[in-house]
Order: sequence, then C-alpha cells, then structure tokens
Amino acid sequence: MTTQQSLQQLASGALPNLSSGDSMQPSWSRSLNELAAANKSFLGNNPQQLTSSAQLLLGDRTDFGSLVANLETTPTAPLTQDAFQSLDASRRQQRDSAIERILQRERENTNKQLEKQLEQQLEDDWKREREWWLKELVGSRNLVDASNSLGIRQADRKLEATFQSVSGPSHSSFITEAVKQPLDAVAVQKHLQLLRSITATTNLQDVIAGYQNMTRSDSTGYAIAWQLFGNMIPNLSSPFHGALGSLLHFCKQYQDVIKNRVASANLAGQNVVTDRNYGTGMGGTMATYVKLEYGADASTWHILYYCLRCGDFGAAKTVLEVARANHDHFPEQDVIQNVVYQIAQRQAQASCIWEMGTPTVSPNDRALIVDLHNKAQNLESKNIFKIGVLALLSGQNLPDGSYSTIEDYLFGHLWLALQQEDPTSQIKLIGKSIKKYGPEYFQADSSGGWGYALPLLASQQFKTALVYLAEAGGSAGLLQATHLGLVLASKGLSIIDLGEQEGSSPCLLTALLIKYASLLEVDSNSGPSAALEYLLKIPKKDKARHEIASLIVRQSHLVDQFGGILTQEGARRNALLDKYMGRDEASLVLAESADMFKRQHHDRTKAELAAKLFMLSGRYGALLVLLNELISPTDDGNPEKLFWSQQSQLFHSTYLTSRTLVVESLEREGNLGLIQVNQQLTAMRSFFDIIRGGRLQEAFQIVSSLNLLPLAQDQMNEKESRYKNLDPSLKAAMPSLICGTMECLFGTHRKIKSESRGINDTVEERLRELQMMARFIYVFAGLVNMPSSTKDFIQQKRNHML
Repeated sequence: MTTQQSLQQLASGALPNLSSGDSMQPSWSRSLNELAAANKSFLGNNPQQLTSSAQLLLGDRTDFGSLVANLETTPTAPLTQDAFQSLDASRRQQRDSAIERILQRERENTNKQLEKQLEQQLEDDWKREREWWLKELVGSRNLVDASNSLGIRQADRKLEATFQSVSGPSHSSFITEAVKQPLDAVAVQKHLQLLRSITATTNLQDVIAGYQNMTRSDSTGYAIAWQLFGNMIPNLSSPFHGALGSLLHFCKQYQDVIKNRVASANLAGQNVVTDRNYGTGMGGTMATYVKLEYGADASTWHILYYCLRCGDFGAAKTVLEVARANHDHFPEQDVIQNVVYQIAQRQAQASCIWEMGTPTVSPNDRALIVDLHNKAQNLESKNIFKIGVLALLSGQNLPDGSYSTIEDYLFGHLWLALQQEDPTSQIKLIGKSIKKYGPEYFQADSSGGWGYALPLLASQQFKTALVYLAEAGGSAGLLQATHLGLVLASKGLSIIDLGEQEGSSPCLLTALLIKYASLLEVDSNSGPSAALEYLLKIPKKDKARHEIASLIVRQSHLVDQFGGILTQEGARRNALLDKYMGRDEASLVLAESADMFKRQHHDRTKAELAAKLFMLSGRYGALLVLLNELISPTDDGNPEKLFWSQQSQLFHSTYLTSRTLVVESLEREGNLGLIQVNQQLTAMRSFFDIIRGGRLQEAFQIVSSLNLLPLAQDQMNEKESRYKNLDPSLKAAMPSLICGTMECLFGTHRKIKSESRGINDTVEERLRELQMMARFIYVFAGLVNMPSSTKDFIQQKRNHML
C-alpha cells in the first residue's frame, strides 16, 4: 500500500482489512520528517496541495500543512544553531503530539466500527441459524407455524394485570365477515370424506385420530389444534380435566422438540455424549439437549427443569440418581429427591405425569420447598432453572425469563392453576388474560388466525377461538372452525367460553355449519349436495330442516335430485334426501320447501315446483289446497286459472279415480273432503264457461248439483249452516257463484217471457218460481254476510224480474 493510499484510508475512516492480522494493528512509528518527505513525494512542491493533504490528516486542530509550507517559503532572519535546534525540537514536539492525538482518535474509531461490524455479523449468523432450527425443530413446539415465533412480547406489559375490560370478537352476530377466498378443493374433499366416515357409533378418539392423520404432514396451527384436542377433548368432563389435557399436550409437544433436537444434532455429527451416563431413556435425552443448548458446564438444575417442563418425573428421578452417584451434592437434594421419587412412582410407565393426574406434594414437603424457593430468589446470583424447579414443585409462579413462548406461559400458569384450591377460577383468569390482549398481541394475522385461536382453545375459550378463526382465517379458517366445532359438539360440549353461561348466545355450531355450507353450495368442485351433508349436522332438527328446505329453494333446478321422482301411484323414489335422512324427515323437508315456493304462487314456475314438492313429500292434502287456491275465484277468465283448472282435472283423473296411494293418504289424513272441494271449484269454472256460451239451462243444472245455494225455503237453514264450514276456497268463490246464478235466473226469466205467446198459468208459475229462487238467494246473501256489491247485484236482477 502506498503512502498516499494509507493517508486516504485513514482520512476516510475506513476499517483495516480483516484478512491480515498485521493490518489490524498498523505501525505508526514514522517520524515527522518521514511523513513530510512522503507528502513531497506525491504532492510535489505545491504548498497549497501540501497544506490541503496534511489538513486531511490533522483536521482543524493543528495547521500542520501551513506550518510546513511556511518553513519552506517564508524568508526568515538567520538563526543560530542553538536557536534552530530549540525551534526544531519545539516544532517536532508539537507535531508529534498532534499526530498522536489524531492516531489515537482513529484507533478508537477503527475499533468501534470493527466491533459494530463484528456484532452485526454475529447477529446475522445467529438469525440464520435460529431460522434453520425453527424450521427443523420448533414447528411442533410453537402454537403456530414454525416460522412464526410467538414469544410473550412487550415485557413492560404483564398478563397478570387486573382484568378491567376483556376484549374479544363480538358474538351477537356470528361470522359476519364475507369470506372471499376460494375453497381449497383438496382440503374440502378430505374433510368431506372424513365426515362421511363418522357415524353415531364412531369412537370420539378415532374421529380425532382421523383428523390428526389427515393433517400429519402439515406444520400449521390447524394440525397442532388436533394434537391439542387429542389430549384435551376425550376426557373433558370438567374445566379441571380440560386443563390436564392442555398440560399433557404441552409436555408431549416439548418432549418431541427435545427428541428432534438431539436426533438432528446426532445426524449433523455434533458431539452428543454427556460427561455422565444418564442411560438411553428420556433422562439421557434431556441431558444431551441441555448440553447442546447450554454447553457441557450446565448444572443439574438445567436438566431437572426440562424434565419437569416435559412432565417426566421418571427422567427427573434418573437425573437425581446420576447426580448422587457422581457425588454432585447440593443442599436441596434430599427434599427434591424425596418429592420427585414419589411422583415418579405415581407416573409409573407413562411418558408424562399428566396422563395419571396432577403431581401431588405433601404439605410438609411443600413448605420445605417454598422456603428453599424463597431463599433461592433472594440470592444475588439467581439460577432461574433452580428457581423454576422449586417453583413448579411448590406451586409458585415461574421466574421471569422462563416464558420464551406462549406455550411456556400457558404451561406455567395451567400447572399453577391446578395446584390451587379453586382451579376453575384460575383457568378462567388465564382465558381472560388471552382475550384481554387480543389477536394483535399474538401476531394472529400472519398465522391464519391460529396465533390467537390456539391459546384460546388451550384455555377453554372455545367460542371466541372458533369465531375469530372463522372470521380471520378466510375460507380455510371457516372450514377448520366448522370441523373443530363438530368434534366439540360430538362430545356433547356446548361451544362456549369457560365462564360463560350456557344458552346465553345463539348456537355457534349452527352458524358455522350454515356459513360453511353456503360456501360449498356455490363452489364448483363441491356444490349443493356437499352443502346438504353439513346442514344435516345442525343440532336442532327443525333448524336443519329449514336450512335444507331453503337450500332446495335456492337450487330449484335440483328439485328432482333432492326430491326424486314420482311413481304412477304417487310414491317418491330416487331422492337424495332419502339417502341421508329418514323418509319421514325427508318428507318434512320437501313439504317445507313446497311451502316456501307456495308463497310465490303468482309465478307459475314457483307454483308448479310447490305442487311437485307437495306430491313428493306425500302432502296430497296440501297439494289440493294449493290447487283450490289457484283455481279460485272461478269466474276469472285469466289463462293461469284455466291452466290450474286443467291441472286439477289431470290430477283427479290420474290419482283420484281409483284406490291409489294418494286416496289412501288423504283418507288417513281426513282430507277426502278436499277432493270434493276441488271438484266443486272445477265445476264452478265450467259453470261460468257455459254461461258465457249462453247455455243457461245447462249452467243452472251445475248450480243445482253443487248444492251450495238455497233454491227452496226448506233449504235455507241447511245452506246457511253449511256455509259456515265451507272450505276457504269455496267461500272465496261464493260471491261470483251467487252473481252467476242470478245472471242465469234473470236470463232464463227473460227468455221465458220473450218466447211465450201470452202468459198462461204454466208460464206464470215458472216465472214466479224463478223469482222465488232469486228471493231465497237474496235472503241467503244477507244471512251469510255477502259483500254489499253482491247483494246490490242480486236486487238489481230481481227488480228486472218483477
């Protein structure tokens, strides 16, 4: 490196080259004259250049350049040798001092920048290594994806704070957010196939195992949720047992983390041999894990803590035995060993104490451990692993620094809760603490909602967890929440938060099923038939029938698929509904769909579907009522009325002229009278058609055959009484029938008078008979309270007949 390059590097503050050991400690032993000579060698004799270059080196503290320039360019008086030597010594001393200060400053800056660069390099290396290990191992440890760490953040905020306001999703209207993401066709089909394999006799543990197998290759929160449910739900007879299941999950989860870490280290060629022989069991695995994480100098307390963190008192017993055999004594050893041995004996061959219940410590031993715990906390050099072991065994809070993940937090607080006299209230507080901080605190957005949902599930806040998951997780979250809810319901559990009163809000499972079915309904890969299978899972049968009926109405082009076809006798066959539900239940659904279509009977297509569904449901009486309503009033010349009159005649000729299934059903229901009503209405329509054709005598014969109007004095009371019990369709047609009959009487009266050549006794008697009939009809109209327009019409015709 040239002198010019050296000065430029120094002036720019550049770091020394790290590839050379010598350059990290450069030599600054050059004299002032050597530096001045070096300046001349590349700057020439230009004084200004020399001044500027030197100024780069000296800064504004000493004008070294000007001083050198002045020495060579400014004329001076002759000096004596002593004076010159004195001046030269002073000048050299001043320059040496200035250069030393500059070099000291540059050395300090160089060291600072070097340290900063080294720290950044170490941090980057650690991040890369940590990310790799997270992906390799911690995927099954964290509550969410392995790439998403969920450590308890913001140390200034304490989860143990008082709960003045508990936040969480609103449950007044469930799943209100529109789900825009398309469904994953593969996931939908896998879940549907699993749903079909579940019957009323299927064991719940087998159901959960099916979901675990389906998600085994996933590293998502959904897969971890099924692992949690596998330990939690089957024995969830109380909040206490639910917490036991959560602890069992967290311990088994951490056992897997430790096993995987040791196995990976072994495959990578790392030294996994410990100084002491702990055997091949979990005690040895724990010791190896501690060595890998904390080095060979880690204490026995490190290993004991992780044994308890995994709930394995058998492993803890092994560790204590090895410590005693190696003369590793510590004051707390006897008390700890006594407690650990007792609990290990209870654990027996189980992998975790929580499989056998809670670890119990006698009051005397607990008091001794509490005293040891307090002393350990008061020591200046605190061993958090020692304090952690003593805290867990004595039922105290774990020390700060023990909670590196949300699982650690839940583990510690659930363990503590189960040691209290009222564990349920403590478990409720844990759930409230999770809800208080809300989803943002747990980075839930980046995990499909699972960062928040899983802690809620583990603390038995089921409703808040599933509602948030369904809203925040998009279509995938809705699918997952729905199936988790189905498993909870199959256990007979209400999907509510622990501490919430049962029945205080609508059924969440119903809301989830309806919303998820609505996505399947419009999904090209699934369709309405898949939606049907989920609607069938709605707990309340009447609600399920209503939703399925609504599905049929929305998918009206699939009526034949859902309802099947009719045989010649009127029976239903090949109906999709009959495959999934009892025949009577399917008939109720079809009948409800028909009622929904009937409300739109002004649309012929809807009315036809209603009629068809009434037939398919075996509600033949309801079908006749519909036909009667569509025919009446009968004097209307609307083509729609004519169409339905023809359909009535076709129905009658096909199903009602012989002893068919339809007739038998109507007879059982007591609805045979509806056949007569339908025939009467059909006859009325013929009556008006005949009147319009001018065939009055034939029309009057129809009136007589209907037997609805009094045509003689002795019929008045009977017809009045009968009118009160008439079918509504007939009552609606009576005003037009009366007016039509009066038109017929008046026309006949006028025709007789006009065609008679003189009024003889026979003609007189016939005219008087017609007038009396008109009078009887007028009186009848008053008795049954016909509209005034009808009575006015009768009186008008009577006047013309006088």
